[in-house]
Amino acid sequence: MLVGTNKRPDIMVMEPGVSPVVVETELLPAANVESETISRLGELARIDGRPILSSIAVRLPERLKKCSGTSLQQELGAADDFDMALYTGDKPENHFRWPHWGWLNGDINDAVGHGTARPDREGGKPVG
Repeated sequence: MLVGTNKRPDIMVMEPGVSPVVVETELLPAANVESETISRLGELARIDGRPILSSIAVRLPERLKKCSGTSLQQELGAADDFDMALYTGDKPENHFRWPHWGWLNGDINDAVGHGTARPDREGGKPVG
């Protein structure tokens, strides 16, 4: 999925005309999720060569460890206690974290950027 490496992000969201966004997930205590998320910045998507300029760290509740298959899908859809942080930058050593400290709390729609602004949209509506 990334140029020059066999590493695979957990999730890569790609849309025409914008840089891909990576989502890295890990069950709590999630000791490595932030470092993995930061390491994706500046990597190139193999499919189109676009750089990753945004990545999202998601800490998942420990109770999900006991779920699989349909029960995991249902629990992911119902959970509203994901911890998230957004990282932006053109390389790992030049990143910005939001929020600056702590974590945002939300559900799966929040985790995948539901309703975030895009360059080809104005106020969430297509431009043109």
